[in-house]
Amino acid sequence: MKKIKNKKKIFKVILFGLFIIYIIALFKIILFKSISFLQIFKGYNKSRSINLIPFKSIIQFIDTYKEMGSFRAFANLAGNLIVFMPFGYLVPTLNKRFSRIRSTVIASFGLSLFFEVTQYVLEIGSSDIDDIILNTLGAVAGYSVLTCLRKISSKVVIQNFCIMCITVIFLITGSIVAFREYGVMLNLTKLKEVINGGRDIPKISADAVGHTVQIKENDIKLEKVSIYNKNKGGKSHDKGERNIDIVFNKSTKVYFERDDYKDNTMTITNIKVNEKKLYTLKKNSMISVWGNNREGKLFANFIIVYLK
Repeated sequence: MKKIKNKKKIFKVILFGLFIIYIIALFKIILFKSISFLQIFKGYNKSRSINLIPFKSIIQFIDTYKEMGSFRAFANLAGNLIVFMPFGYLVPTLNKRFSRIRSTVIASFGLSLFFEVTQYVLEIGSSDIDDIILNTLGAVAGYSVLTCLRKISSKVVIQNFCIMCITVIFLITGSIVAFREYGVMLNLTKLKEVINGGRDIPKISADAVGHTVQIKENDIKLEKVSIYNKNKGGKSHDKGERNIDIVFNKSTKVYFERDDYKDNTMTITNIKVNEKKLYTLKKNSMISVWGNNREGKLFANFIIVYLK
């Protein structure tokens, strides 16, 4: 009996330690994913948004999964669900007051609500009711795991051992995925950049950046373009937004740029194309232009088209 009690205590201590690590990880992933605790109170990079319409974000992710990539779309939806699964089985294991699913649901809902409200108040991210829904469903899924274990074995020691193993696997797997796929965003590593082609593209800021509205004979109309007026030293000292006409010809160098992000590395591939390829662009294509301003038009020397 004493050995069993000692094993129970040991497992409880280990599980509590794993729970603390898990909660710290939650704070890092949700609140401090792109900013440190000190930077929050220094007003660094503040931004916030809010969605109070249930399932709006979920539907948007499903509709745009092709543009985002299947993994990214899956990660945004399933990630919010999976990340709360350990909460669903650890809390009722550590505290008998949460032995009923109702108590666990309320606790997970409260924790998720705390995260969303905190993000909004501190201006450190987007607050979304869909995140609360997915987080709570994740906790329910985690509670289901515990329910299955209790049906498989009535021995608490075996249940705790299985919970411990599942949590360790979850934390290790989660750490690997977080580092490989989100290491840069979570400030766990630095972004590596690989550039293929386009060595003659100017290193200075583009003279104009914007979305195409219309393309006709040797002329591109850009909408809400950012205009950089440069002094003789080549540095931009004034910036404004307005529509502008881009004039191009056979001497204009045109590149199509495609960005591919994988394993914390951004691979930028610039492919040189004939200027006639510009006529194939769809409306709202994003481009950058380097050139000379004359008579209210920008005569392009270089044009980069950013492919999706």
